[in-house]
Amino acid sequence: VNFLGFHIQHFGGRCFTVPQKEKVLSFLKEVRAWLKTHPTVKPEAVISHLNPILRGWANYYKHSASKRVFSYVDDQVWKALWAWALRRHPNKGKTWVATKYFLSDSTGWTLKAAVQDRNGVSAGFARAQCARIHLGVGLARGDSIRTNRRRATGQ
Repeated sequence: VNFLGFHIQHFGGRCFTVPQKEKVLSFLKEVRAWLKTHPTVKPEAVISHLNPILRGWANYYKHSASKRVFSYVDDQVWKALWAWALRRHPNKGKTWVATKYFLSDSTGWTLKAAVQDRNGVSAGFARAQCARIHLGVGLARGDSIRTNRRRATGQ
């Protein structure tokens, strides 16, 4: 049964809700379309535009069994950002593009851009979050709610 963007299904005596496939594909289509129509904007503009959209989408679906969907969306958004960066510099190599636009750390490759604070002082890098959202207090994707409730209450 599909309801409010969720697919609800009974399986093995449990009720699971996952993001509806059509809604996920529609969301990714919108992200890709925006990147294709804005090939010349700076990385700061891409991050400031996409971060609230990614965060809002992930927060809406965070209460469902969405670990695989979040991983898929994260991968697809990264591929769209990679294609956007390559499209900006067709005569440059992939290594050059990677060092200019992306930062590699323990969470994977993320889009980076130098930002300044209100006083104009360099404040480091802003990153596109790509749906890497912590799901509530003490609850991360893939953890069970029951286990984390025990941790949060000290039981």
